Amino acid sequence: MKKVVLLILSLCWHHILWAQTFGNVGINTFHPDPSAALEVRATNKGVLFPKVYLQSATDNATIPLPAKGLMLFNTNSAFGKAGLYYNNGTPILPYWTNVEAKLKLPYSDKVAHANTLFAVNNLATTASVRAVQGSSDLGIGIMGRTMTGTGVAGHNSGTGTGVLAVNNSGQGLAMEVNGKIHLGINTKAPAAGDVLTSDALGYASWQPPIEKSSGVAFSAVGILGNGNENMSQNSYVKLAFANEVYDVGSDYNDATQSPHSSFIAPKSGIYHFKVAVLWKDQTQDANLYGPTIRLQQTRNNATTILAENRAWVYNWGGGYRSCIEMDCQLQQGDVINTVARAYGSQIVLLRKQAFFPDNIQSSFSGNLVLEL
Repeated sequence: MKKVVLLILSLCWHHILWAQTFGNVGINTFHPDPSAALEVRATNKGVLFPKVYLQSATDNATIPLPAKGLMLFNTNSAFGKAGLYYNNGTPILPYWTNVEAKLKLPYSDKVAHANTLFAVNNLATTASVRAVQGSSDLGIGIMGRTMTGTGVAGHNSGTGTGVLAVNNSGQGLAMEVNGKIHLGINTKAPAAGDVLTSDALGYASWQPPIEKSSGVAFSAVGILGNGNENMSQNSYVKLAFANEVYDVGSDYNDATQSPHSSFIAPKSGIYHFKVAVLWKDQTQDANLYGPTIRLQQTRNNATTILAENRAWVYNWGGGYRSCIEMDCQLQQGDVINTVARAYGSQIVLLRKQAFFPDNIQSSFSGNLVLEL
């Protein structure tokens, strides 16, 4: 009888200490939570997990094939720090992760791993939200280092922006580069000698350099009639060219403007000029005369002779052609024109000769070669 009573008491005590219902195990409770496979209740005790000395975050030798989610207490303080860890990887490729919810700063860790070590994804649909933000009042907000790889990379596979650099103060820099820079634009691969240019919307692309003029050039031909063709024996006369052929930049005054037949330099630089006229002695008496032309510059009301072509010739029924072609340095606002003197009587500049266009007989042209 005594043995039966002891058996009954033992079973009752076991039922009190350990309750198992429908796959739920409870210690010190008759009613373990339905969502828990194991519930331990105590007011002055805790649960002690197995203490394991992990070698690294990917240690798969200390515990062979550890199940995903397996939890233990790591005693190796040299690896990160001691504490509760769980396998966040797979049995084949475990990755032991500390369960602390908040990083203790300063935080530093390193590990060799084939996949991304840190990844966050902000699923909000507002354009201004950030997945990762780093800030520093005086130092560097975010810094990336590498020896042979990429320190900081920005990637966009849609219509967004890979890397955005903004300076709102108007005093600092949006971007600073110290070293070589390589720009590869998917619209066109760069080639040697290409230039970086943009369209009307500001989108950059590599394009071959365009060989084009400086945007400053003019040409005028023909000598204006009504007495303008008559040259003086004793003084210089400003030449009036009849027709403007082109005026790229609108810097040449034609015969109807003031000062007439003059080029006004729009910018400082090196300019090239050419002037040519054809002389004729109206007397047909073989007298000696001195056809002379000058290219002159006026700056601040002071006139300087840039070049002169003078000759002494006899007229034997033909004419004489005077030419000047030169490069010169001008300042913005300098005025360039041509004057002529015959050093003889009844000498004229031919306006037009049969079978020849005006610009063969007389012309005045120039262009900007190099802006300074």
